[in-house]
Amino acid sequence: MKPDGEFQNIIAGSGPGGAVAASMLAAQGQSTAVLEAGLDWAKLPPPVPFSFDEIQKKYRQRGMTVALGTPKVAYAEGCCLGGGSEVNSGLFHRCPEALFAEWHKRYQLKPTPEDIWEHIYAGIEKELSVQCHPDGLPGAARMLRDGAESLGWQGLEVPRWVRYSSDASGATVEVRQTMSKTFLRQAAEAGCQFVTGTSVRRIERAGSHWLLHCHQRDGSFCREKVYRTENLFLACGATQTPFLLRRSGLALGKLSPLHLHPTIKVIAKFPGEINGPEMGVPSYQVKEHAPDYSFGCSISTPQHLALNLLDHPEALRSMEGDGWRRHAIYYAMTTGGKGRVLDPRLGDKPLVTYALDHPELALMNRAARDLMRLLLAAGAEYVVPTVRGAPIVRTEEELAALPEAFPAADMNLMTIHLFSSARMGEDSAAVTDTYGQLRGQENLWVADASLLCGPPSVNPQGSIMAIVKRNLLHHLGQL
Repeated sequence: MKPDGEFQNIIAGSGPGGAVAASMLAAQGQSTAVLEAGLDWAKLPPPVPFSFDEIQKKYRQRGMTVALGTPKVAYAEGCCLGGGSEVNSGLFHRCPEALFAEWHKRYQLKPTPEDIWEHIYAGIEKELSVQCHPDGLPGAARMLRDGAESLGWQGLEVPRWVRYSSDASGATVEVRQTMSKTFLRQAAEAGCQFVTGTSVRRIERAGSHWLLHCHQRDGSFCREKVYRTENLFLACGATQTPFLLRRSGLALGKLSPLHLHPTIKVIAKFPGEINGPEMGVPSYQVKEHAPDYSFGCSISTPQHLALNLLDHPEALRSMEGDGWRRHAIYYAMTTGGKGRVLDPRLGDKPLVTYALDHPELALMNRAARDLMRLLLAAGAEYVVPTVRGAPIVRTEEELAALPEAFPAADMNLMTIHLFSSARMGEDSAAVTDTYGQLRGQENLWVADASLLCGPPSVNPQGSIMAIVKRNLLHHLGQL
């Protein structure tokens, strides 16, 4: 069989992990290609950021993905050149040092000198222009900060990968430094090729090479394509990478549990306007109760507000006219539960399940109530959680009168943080070694969130990029 393309390195997936790998490999002068199931929207009319149109065009399955369980957890994955970095808020955290030390001990990870980690993180932060907003916090984020301060709780503004400038009027202009604008651009300048609209269906070993059997879409047509490579890096994401391994017969019974950050949302209405098209991304987070749970602000466009208030018609009506400007969406994020990525043997999509036990559900309920308490302390007229049938809460007394736990089946949970389904380690249960190489396979590495040993309790993309960069330094003999 003559392949449709042959390269020294192929990276399947172009999110943060894949983008870092592509830039480093291409910089060595090695023939490198990135295969991406989504499209390159830099070459197409781009959808409005954070709009429903963007969800339909840049998200996997148009954003309609769910982990089955009670409660179910809706999850979102980017599916475009640049992956999740093109659609998220660009919040950047380093992996908490204490947690990483715990992973090293528990999973017998090989040590990396501390000064190497500092060098890696600092380099990534410089490349992405990681910084805080020069004009301070937008209205919705200020409410979260004020509520935290009134309760004596700790919080912080999280820096983002954004480059700021000023327009002719002096107004601040921000450009998110997504993968397509940074590491993927560097890879392209070094000769990396990008093959978009191409999903990898199966991989197989053929002598000293890997063959990738793909579906390549061109409008309404789908063609079978085969690519060949010496070195294969899977960066398809925490559901698609294990699904591909299962479908290829390379990980039956070997995959580790899927972890994520389950999130419940609370919508708050304030006496004055705190929201608007100019609001930007609210980047304040409350870490008083971390790592058990933390709070933050979410994108609060009229469409997102309406979607989150579908089960609460009274609150939905209050958004009429300019009423939406007085509303904002907040979230409480925990680290509980475990899931699985299964091959249903039907169709081309994984079956994802997730379960939270009673203590984990109790923690989620506690987190939701603490968030509502914080928002009331910040001056909210009312708060309402994304729980079917939950009442609107206007006072501390009404909050105290809520049942101890919301019915699990009525809780609408979601997440954009998924990881750990092919975790690294040197213990017997690890799927890859410390440096991401799949156990028992030559020249096959994982380079995405699947590597993380567990939920990091912070936005994970900084950790993913740092770990992949460390792994590539080892692969290239530079560590």
